Amino acid sequence: MSFYSFIIGLLSLVYLHRFVYQCGETFIFMIAPDITVEYKRKYIIKNIWKSLILLIIFIGNFVSVIDSFYNNVWSNLHYHLYGLLYVSLDVSGLYYVRGLPRETVIHHCVVLCLGLLNSIVDYTTCVYARSVIIYTFFSVIPGIVNFYLGYRYLEHDTKRLHNVCCISYWIYQICLVLNLICQLLFFTTASFHWSIVLYMGAYTLVIMDDVKLIHFLKRELVQYNSALTKKTEMPLQTTTEHEPEPVDVNIK
Repeated sequence: MSFYSFIIGLLSLVYLHRFVYQCGETFIFMIAPDITVEYKRKYIIKNIWKSLILLIIFIGNFVSVIDSFYNNVWSNLHYHLYGLLYVSLDVSGLYYVRGLPRETVIHHCVVLCLGLLNSIVDYTTCVYARSVIIYTFFSVIPGIVNFYLGYRYLEHDTKRLHNVCCISYWIYQICLVLNLICQLLFFTTASFHWSIVLYMGAYTLVIMDDVKLIHFLKRELVQYNSALTKKTEMPLQTTTEHEPEPVDVNIK
């Protein structure tokens, strides 16, 4: 895939995501009319939609990733297209959901840069660039985390929220640890190249947001456990330290 093909494909997908946001807002108005703040509605759509696409990416790449690393069979077009789809989710979030946390914005910008690189890399010869595939694979597995971030505003049952949050918390932690181990093993065995330093710098910025989100999920679990211990029937207000206060923003 050429650089220009990536740009055209990215802009096309971002435009198509616009219809998801439009239909999603209508649906939220129907099931949760009390959510009147535009930022919160778009934030819900962004995360639930991303969780669904991440599931598709995981299913579509599970066999391919194993085959690539085990049998050394690399399909550039396959990884370029799925990388394009992954990047389009984050770029759409940046464009349609104004007011995201700074760490999340940095995360999405780094993903965009890695996506641009992915579109021109030849994985059959560029061994060190394969670390991007490793990182992306472990990043799509905990898609349930994105589902929880949107779902918590639509569900009022504390027990259900606790269960989804707990699953998200542990899957996210396990995937992050495995990802870090694989990255370390990969870079310590690969021949040194100046671009490895850039990769590691980019991963550090992304991991900062991952770690903050894990701490956020832990705080949520503490609140849910406390509420369940007291056997309260009142809906629990989730913490919002991972995101700014919702504000109305005019989206063009």
